[in-house]
Amino acid sequence: MVDFPCPRVTIGGVCMLMQGFSWTLLPGVLPFKTSFRVPKGELNQALLGVQNPTSLKIECWGGTQGKPDPVVLEFQQLYLLEPKEIDPFHVMWTIADSRWSWRGKLLHYSYNKTRKANVKGQGVNASDTTPASLRQYFDTFATGRYLSWSLKGMEVPWTMKEILEDQMAKHGIPFDPNFASDDGAYIIENVEADGIDIYRGFAQLLAASRMNIGIKPNGQVYVYSQDYFDDTQINLIAQYQNQAKTKPGTIYFEDKSRIRPRKVNVKFKKKMEVRVVATKEERPGGFLLPITPKPPIWSQKDIDEWRVIGCQNVISCPYPVFSPFSNREIHLGEWLPLWEYLASLNPPITEQEIREYYFSEAFERYYAAKLDGGTPSLNNEAFVHHIVTAIKGAYRRIYQLNPYIMDRIEYWEPRRVAVIDNYSRYSPTAPLFADYCVIPGKRHPSQAKQIALWSTQAYNWYVDQKDPLRQKPTAGTIRTVDQALGIFQVSYPSSPDRTIKTIIPSALDPLPSPLVDGNLLETCHLVENHTLDTIISVIWSNYRNEGFDSPKRFYSIPIDFSHLGGKGPEIDYLSSKEHARLSVREYSTQAGLGIAGSIIYDPNTPTNLGILEAIAQSEAGRLMNQFKDRYSGLVTLAGKVDVALTGNMKGVSYVFSPKSGLETIVDLRDRPPDPTLEQQLPQRAIAYLMRQVPTGEESPMVSRI
Repeated sequence: MVDFPCPRVTIGGVCMLMQGFSWTLLPGVLPFKTSFRVPKGELNQALLGVQNPTSLKIECWGGTQGKPDPVVLEFQQLYLLEPKEIDPFHVMWTIADSRWSWRGKLLHYSYNKTRKANVKGQGVNASDTTPASLRQYFDTFATGRYLSWSLKGMEVPWTMKEILEDQMAKHGIPFDPNFASDDGAYIIENVEADGIDIYRGFAQLLAASRMNIGIKPNGQVYVYSQDYFDDTQINLIAQYQNQAKTKPGTIYFEDKSRIRPRKVNVKFKKKMEVRVVATKEERPGGFLLPITPKPPIWSQKDIDEWRVIGCQNVISCPYPVFSPFSNREIHLGEWLPLWEYLASLNPPITEQEIREYYFSEAFERYYAAKLDGGTPSLNNEAFVHHIVTAIKGAYRRIYQLNPYIMDRIEYWEPRRVAVIDNYSRYSPTAPLFADYCVIPGKRHPSQAKQIALWSTQAYNWYVDQKDPLRQKPTAGTIRTVDQALGIFQVSYPSSPDRTIKTIIPSALDPLPSPLVDGNLLETCHLVENHTLDTIISVIWSNYRNEGFDSPKRFYSIPIDFSHLGGKGPEIDYLSSKEHARLSVREYSTQAGLGIAGSIIYDPNTPTNLGILEAIAQSEAGRLMNQFKDRYSGLVTLAGKVDVALTGNMKGVSYVFSPKSGLETIVDLRDRPPDPTLEQQLPQRAIAYLMRQVPTGEESPMVSRI
């Protein structure tokens, strides 16, 4: 029999009057708290005199009811908090573990910002099963600038566990640095904090490294791996096999092979670069605009597969007209093909008249005379000026993507998404390949010495003659006018040094010569044939009944997990971390021959394939984490069992009651958190997603970036 009254609970040397008590070793950064009630009087006054930190000592019997054994439990570095009066006779006290004392502390630090490049990393392999084999890929880095003060010395970087323990030491937190030899801490670069609350800061560090904080009975904390690859749970099960149990419940092995998928297909939305070619076909909407193949730039196959689409010159209706082609009235501001609007006017205006009178103010008088049957009227001049100005502003300047195809586009943007700056994630504006004419202006005095040989002659640029393979975009670009309708406008910049007066978005015939202040533009006409094409980026709509199988919309990367013995069906998973960036078909030229050479970029293979494969491996690994066979359950063991928090434990509770004695409850019902992308991606992919500056040693995107 025991030689002391049972139970005897002592807090800071003050003996409590109670029949039951419990204490839990809780994982994480937040403290465990429990409350108990005491009567007013001497006991309450004695507790008021207890100094923090204090201790909790429980003397009781353990084992089963038939074989009671004396047991002493002691928990140190506890904090007795302020009491609350709950009624005229009782006071409620709260006691918390040592983590309560962290309150009010802030974290200020900078570690590994950033580490010196070592060897190139590589993606995570699905067959890797241990933290060490996983970490070897991304513990070394291919990017980043070197700050020696952020390292421990000898170019040895800090691990996440070491960062946690270093901060604990700086804040005077007692911890056990030798709890685990393999801490499982991943190394993530640019670990910084500036005035972050200690609880939130530690939680971020733990989440980034798949680790957790445990607490020992003596109040010391320690850092342990929470990785689902750990075998600590298996060893723990073996420890419980011969331990007496007092209540129903067990820890069991979850065999998820029947639902574990054999393969995960990670899908990425495609962002495809598409060539847009201006056409002159005059036909009602609802049809594909015909495009002529232009080998080697684009072929009939490119046209059939919509890698090359058409656009047409459009105008925002400046004045309502009735269109015989649409058999309806065109309202003010409505967009329609320019040829349809010109033909709907009464009398109609021809493109030849626009080209001939483009620079002449006589155009308004000429058309006003046509309206009046040959006799000009002042009453029509303002009306005609409004219409003619709108036509001139739209002619060869404003275009609309083929409406038939635009109905099948979810989103488009005037950018080259397959060419991207890794730091800002900025993709360049859409290049413009078009005929134009440069009209030089007078030399500015401040620039005279620099441009002494500046040509004063205007010149035409014919893109098919000067750049037949579309390798030299012109100075202009396009900008979106109406996203939903697929309308864009051609835009040319003005010269900041005033050496160029203007750029005409069309070739001229004849050229203005000699060049004088007036430029003699009134005598110039726009040439009849005009070439214009550009490159935009498109996300296609999901066609009816296609789902994730749409070849235009999704790019799929299959990840095989058949080696894990799963019997479940395949799983499709859509990743939102990145798009599959597909470039237009481009060709090189053979030196000295000037003819088409080999294809540089396959339009069916993403230019960021390496990044997508790394993300797919990581996304599939996170998904498969929920199908991992692991130990789970809740078990109540007799007496005192020394259990250290590890793996996916929710807590270890020591509970005493007069009926059952002391029991140890081990809760393994929690599931470890899924690994983050950063914990499984190679450093080049992390640098890309986090917009870090690449060194150029290894491009984070294949061929293009």
